[in-house]
Formats: sequence, structure tokens, C-alpha cells
Amino acid sequence: AGPSPMEMGLLALRRPVLGFILSAASPALNPFRAFDYRNPAKVLRWRPGDVVALKWQPTMAVAIGLAELIVGSAALANVMMVVVDLTARCIFIVSMQTTYLAILWVSIAFVLHVGGAACVYLRVNIKTSESQVPATGLLRLNKWIAHESTPCANHGAVIFSPKPDTYWFTVLSWFVSTTTIVYITFGTLIFSGAQFICFQDAVIIVARLLFSVIFCRAILLYELSGLWAAADFDETFLEGLDS
Repeated sequence: AGPSPMEMGLLALRRPVLGFILSAASPALNPFRAFDYRNPAKVLRWRPGDVVALKWQPTMAVAIGLAELIVGSAALANVMMVVVDLTARCIFIVSMQTTYLAILWVSIAFVLHVGGAACVYLRVNIKTSESQVPATGLLRLNKWIAHESTPCANHGAVIFSPKPDTYWFTVLSWFVSTTTIVYITFGTLIFSGAQFICFQDAVIIVARLLFSVIFCRAILLYELSGLWAAADFDETFLEGLDS
């Protein structure tokens, strides 16, 4: 299954560049969570069998953080190459004169992930021990670069608390959930009607897209595990966590 907008949104709170790269490289969305706003504590909590994120030494942490960015970028490049190849070689029965349907399909997935990240930003507040210390623009830039280039497990303790519901959150979450279903239906329609593509090529295309999603999913799960290891939650989020 692909990542949910909620998962990508939580990652984007701490590592926005990595989150956006993984979003663009993951043209798959989880259909089972389309109308379900999930408690961040339930999304992040560790379960038996989940990846265990370790806190690394600074040099190793930077190496791992940069490796995640490189692998994510490679997965994104792979998806773009597949989409461009499909656009150049295939005709889609649903609209034979339209040549950009595959590109549109990938673009919609990215927009939905960004919308999900915006929903999380509107609903979840995150605080760190550094939040209480006044920072200049240069210091903020240095901290942002340090966070973006290291795994979440190395970022230190963070506290999640809920923000009050707003009309913007309601409208945007409804839009994301509804468009997710439309997106899945749209993808099924265009790819089921792709012409001038043989079975062997179809297998290769599916495998390449699947590999990108798998690598991005692995990075996402590792980062969410690191967020859980460093996270504390407001009591509102912890209510009903074991249910």
C-alpha cells in the first residue's frame, strides 16, 4: 500500500524537503484511509515488527540523512522517466488526443500529498526545546539544514499538541479525501486503457514504479519510527491510543 497523506504530512513537519521528494516519487495513495483523519500518536506509535530507528553519531547521521535524500531523488527520477516514456509511446483510450494523462496522474498524487501535509500543519502543533530560544535568520537556516540532512531520530525531543479545528482544515481535508478516491479511479481508467504497450513492457513499468514506492515507503517508515522515538504527545492525542 502507498503512504497516506497523514504520514507524509507528519514527516514534512520535520523534514519538508525529504517529505516533498518522497511525495513526488510515490504515485500511490492508501485508499483505506481516504476519509479517516488519524490521531498522529496512532500513526507514529511503534508496533512489534516495525522498524526501530537508532540515534546515530553526528557523522553517520548526516551520511544516512543525505543517503535518504539521494535514494528519494533517484526514485523520483525513475518515476519521471517512466511517465515520460509512457507519454511518448502510449495512447490512452479514455482520451486518445490527450498526451499528458500519465504526467497528470503523477502530479495529482503530489498535490494530494502536499494537501495532506497542509492538513497536518493546520491540525498539529509541534514544539521542541529549541522553540523557546530566540533565533536569528542565519541560526534558523543552520538548524533547518541540520534537520533536513539528518534522520528524525537525531532531532531531539518534540512535543505534538492539537490545534483547534478551522474551516480551512475541514474544507482541505474533505478535498484531499474526496480527490484521493477520484485519483485512484482515474489511474485505473487510464492505465487499463493504455495502448501500444506489450505485456513485457507493462511488467517492467509496474516493477519500476513499485520499486520507487517501496524505497520511499521504507524511508518514510524509518523516519516515522524516529519521530515516535523522540516524540511526546498532548493528553488529547493520547486519549484512546490503545483502542
